[in-house]
Amino acid sequence: MSHSFDLSEVPEVQVDIGGIRKYALVDIGFPREQPIKTVLWTDYQQNQHSSIVEKIQNLVFERTREPFLKVHCAGGGLLFIREREKVINIWDYSASYGAPPLDRVEELLKKSFPDFAMAFSQPTLRSKPR
Repeated sequence: MSHSFDLSEVPEVQVDIGGIRKYALVDIGFPREQPIKTVLWTDYQQNQHSSIVEKIQNLVFERTREPFLKVHCAGGGLLFIREREKVINIWDYSASYGAPPLDRVEELLKKSFPDFAMAFSQPTLRSKPR
């Protein structure tokens, strides 16, 4: 099935530089079809992965007005862009969405930060407060 939507106003990579940020890797598309677009976003004002996903969903609907176009979070984690050193540290995972496919995370970040090295760490379990 072919669909024509202009998702050009939905940035592929939108990240905040400076500080540790939660990020979400999100596929945009129709149920049971290949994604039309995949995006990776952070938001320094959000402390939950679900808030980032909701922000993307709202923007997609605002731009397309297509009620059946959905966003699906493929996972999330934490990243820290060290601009001076040209390194992006990527680690952890989302308690709600799990760990994303890191090859897709790297592919998207390399498009926006081609001169930066990627430093991946294994997902870690966070101890819950008692």
